[in-house]
Amino acid sequence: MNLDLFDDVPDGLTLRARSFVRGHGVRADIRRAEHHRQRWLERGVPAAVVDRMAAFEERWGGLVLPPASRYEGGPKYFATDLPEGSAAEGWSFEAGVQRSAVPYGFRIGPSGEFGISTDLWVPLHADVEGWVEALALTRHASR
Repeated sequence: MNLDLFDDVPDGLTLRARSFVRGHGVRADIRRAEHHRQRWLERGVPAAVVDRMAAFEERWGGLVLPPASRYEGGPKYFATDLPEGSAAEGWSFEAGVQRSAVPYGFRIGPSGEFGISTDLWVPLHADVEGWVEALALTRHASR
């Protein structure tokens, strides 16, 4: 896995979080959602969901941050996979692989929430920005 500095910090973060990502974040090479688009479309995943996944990866894809103090460190890096859902319940997708063996996965919910899921969906933050802000604040407070 190649790692490069994550110098294109997404908009919408506080100065603290932007500094945290700039100072501690690196970008890993990942296989993009576009690579899987046709397969997912053939399995009934709506194009709009694949577009959401591609937009998520454009913004956050490959971002590696220091481990979180909770949830076994959080995702190892941000990358999409495994879209699940329906028109009635909404669609979610994997937000990144776990750092360690845990019985849940990190997901992006139907409305962009960042959370964990087993058989039950538990939103942790309204969006990924909230997760990153929490990591930055925890890091700041621990210093």
